[in-house]
Amino acid sequence: MKQNQAMLVHNTTEDELVQKILKGVDEKFLEFERKFNQHETNEWLTRKEVSELLSVSLVTISEWSKKKLLIPYKIGKNRIRFKKSDIEHVLNNSINE
Repeated sequence: MKQNQAMLVHNTTEDELVQKILKGVDEKFLEFERKFNQHETNEWLTRKEVSELLSVSLVTISEWSKKKLLIPYKIGKNRIRFKKSDIEHVLNNSINE
Protein backbone atom coordinates (compact mmCIF):
# COMPACT_ATOMS: atom_id res chain seq x y z
CA MET A 1 0.00 0.00 0.00
CA LYS A 2 1.38 3.38 -1.02
CA GLN A 3 1.47 6.07 1.63
CA ASN A 4 1.30 9.77 1.00
CA GLN A 5 4.52 11.49 1.84
CA ALA A 6 4.84 15.06 3.02
CA MET A 7 7.92 17.19 2.96
CA LEU A 8 8.49 19.73 5.68
CA VAL A 9 10.59 22.79 4.96
CA HIS A 10 12.19 24.41 7.98
CA ASN A 11 14.13 27.64 8.11
CA THR A 12 13.46 28.38 4.44
CA THR A 13 11.63 31.42 3.19
CA GLU A 14 9.21 31.25 0.29
CA ASP A 15 11.70 33.11 -1.93
CA GLU A 16 14.51 30.69 -1.02
CA LEU A 17 12.28 27.74 -1.85
CA VAL A 18 11.30 29.25 -5.19
CA GLN A 19 14.97 29.95 -6.00
CA LYS A 20 15.95 26.35 -5.17
CA ILE A 21 13.17 25.01 -7.39
CA LEU A 22 14.18 27.31 -10.25
CA LYS A 23 17.81 26.26 -9.86
CA GLY A 24 16.76 22.61 -10.10
CA VAL A 25 14.74 23.31 -13.24
CA ASP A 26 17.70 25.19 -14.78
CA GLU A 27 19.99 22.24 -14.02
CA LYS A 28 17.56 19.84 -15.71
CA PHE A 29 17.39 22.07 -18.80
CA LEU A 30 21.20 22.18 -18.96
CA GLU A 31 21.33 18.39 -18.62
CA PHE A 32 18.77 18.08 -21.42
CA GLU A 33 20.76 20.47 -23.60
CA ARG A 34 23.96 18.46 -23.06
CA LYS A 35 22.11 15.25 -23.99
CA PHE A 36 20.69 16.92 -27.09
CA ASN A 37 24.08 18.27 -28.21
CA GLN A 38 25.61 14.77 -28.04
CA HIS A 39 23.58 13.91 -31.15
CA GLU A 40 24.60 17.06 -33.02
CA THR A 41 26.49 15.20 -35.75
CA ASN A 42 23.42 13.10 -36.64
CA GLU A 43 21.04 14.78 -39.06
CA TRP A 44 18.56 11.91 -38.71
CA LEU A 45 17.44 10.40 -35.41
CA THR A 46 15.79 7.05 -34.76
CA ARG A 47 12.62 6.71 -32.68
CA LYS A 48 14.74 5.35 -29.84
CA GLU A 49 17.19 8.29 -30.01
CA VAL A 50 14.30 10.77 -29.97
CA SER A 51 12.65 8.99 -27.04
CA GLU A 52 15.91 9.01 -25.06
CA LEU A 53 16.57 12.62 -25.97
CA LEU A 54 13.12 13.72 -24.82
CA SER A 55 12.98 11.23 -21.93
CA VAL A 56 9.68 9.77 -23.10
CA SER A 57 8.60 6.28 -24.17
CA LEU A 58 8.47 4.95 -27.72
CA VAL A 59 4.68 4.85 -27.35
CA THR A 60 4.69 8.59 -26.65
CA ILE A 61 6.83 9.20 -29.74
CA SER A 62 4.30 7.22 -31.81
CA GLU A 63 1.37 9.16 -30.31
CA TRP A 64 3.07 12.51 -30.94
CA SER A 65 3.76 11.41 -34.52
CA LYS A 66 0.08 10.53 -35.04
CA LYS A 67 -0.91 13.92 -33.62
CA LYS A 68 1.62 15.59 -35.97
CA LEU A 69 3.57 17.06 -33.04
CA LEU A 70 6.61 15.28 -34.48
CA ILE A 71 7.18 14.64 -38.18
CA PRO A 72 8.26 11.05 -38.92
CA TYR A 73 9.98 10.20 -42.20
CA LYS A 74 9.60 6.67 -43.50
CA ILE A 75 12.80 5.26 -44.98
CA GLY A 76 12.36 1.94 -46.76
CA LYS A 77 9.65 -0.42 -45.55
CA ASN A 78 10.00 -0.28 -41.78
CA ARG A 79 12.45 2.44 -40.82
CA ILE A 80 11.25 5.69 -39.27
CA ARG A 81 13.58 8.63 -38.79
CA PHE A 82 13.17 12.16 -37.48
CA LYS A 83 15.08 15.22 -38.58
CA LYS A 84 17.06 16.65 -35.72
CA SER A 85 16.20 20.15 -36.88
CA ASP A 86 12.46 19.31 -36.66
CA ILE A 87 12.90 18.12 -33.07
CA GLU A 88 14.85 21.29 -32.21
CA HIS A 89 12.13 23.41 -33.80
CA VAL A 90 9.37 21.70 -31.80
CA LEU A 91 11.39 22.11 -28.59
CA ASN A 92 12.14 25.77 -29.19
CA ASN A 93 8.49 26.52 -29.96
CA SER A 94 7.25 24.68 -26.88
CA ILE A 95 9.73 26.47 -24.61
CA ASN A 96 8.82 29.89 -26.06
CA GLU A 97 5.06 29.38 -25.59
